[in-house]
Amino acid sequence: MKWYINSDPFLALRPFPENPSNQLIEHWHEIVFFTIFFHVIMLIAPIINSKYFGKFYDDLKTNDPMTKINYDIRIVGIIQSTISALVCIPMFAHPQFWENPVRGSYPFAGLIASFIIGYFIWDLIYCCIGYYSIFGIEYLFHAAGALFVFGTTLIPFCQPFLCAFLIFELSTPFVQLHWMFTRSPKGMWSDKLITINGIFLITSFFFSRIIWGVYATIWSFFLCYPQREYYPIWLLPVVYVLNSGFQFLNFMWFSKMIKLAKRTISGGSSKKDK
Repeated sequence: MKWYINSDPFLALRPFPENPSNQLIEHWHEIVFFTIFFHVIMLIAPIINSKYFGKFYDDLKTNDPMTKINYDIRIVGIIQSTISALVCIPMFAHPQFWENPVRGSYPFAGLIASFIIGYFIWDLIYCCIGYYSIFGIEYLFHAAGALFVFGTTLIPFCQPFLCAFLIFELSTPFVQLHWMFTRSPKGMWSDKLITINGIFLITSFFFSRIIWGVYATIWSFFLCYPQREYYPIWLLPVVYVLNSGFQFLNFMWFSKMIKLAKRTISGGSSKKDK
């Protein structure tokens, strides 16, 4: 039984050109589709939030519209990160992940690259630029940097290996739920549920972004360095400066989680971070 997926059924839906000269042109229609797809989720997110957060959420439209927007963005993040984590399973199982992780390429990996590129286009333009006052410089850097790094997979560069970094999203659903739970009125969600989610959050973040994140970054460097002659001289330095920046953010965010957890356990009050 094969656990991996090789094909991309949506390539046949590309309206033009018939014979693309590179993978960006080959997958452009998927990138456009997924960018629009995530904005459509943003538009229907109020229906989901109204169902689960009721009058509290509905009143935010008048009382605190920026928080309402943030709730809606969290729904998009939950859906994107859940899909991202799931598609890593067939990608890790694909032979090219092990046999040709740097210069290899296959249609399904191109589809997933288009999916994540579409997300970060939406995230950068709509969230990090459109609502800079909410998200700030660190999220702007993360979105722009991630868009660039994942965009290079269509060169192709480390396309079969992109799942090694996409798996970071394993912790994101718990991050989003924690934010939503802790901004809700006290008593709306049980302390037990919030605690269980918090445990999954810290555990998944530590193993996927800290332990695996450092390992994957180092591993990918040793895979890429011998192949550097096949790429522009600037590519590896830029990618690994950005990856180092991402890891710095991961450590910074994790330290905030630990401080918040300590305050919660000790019974102290804590300021709600973004």
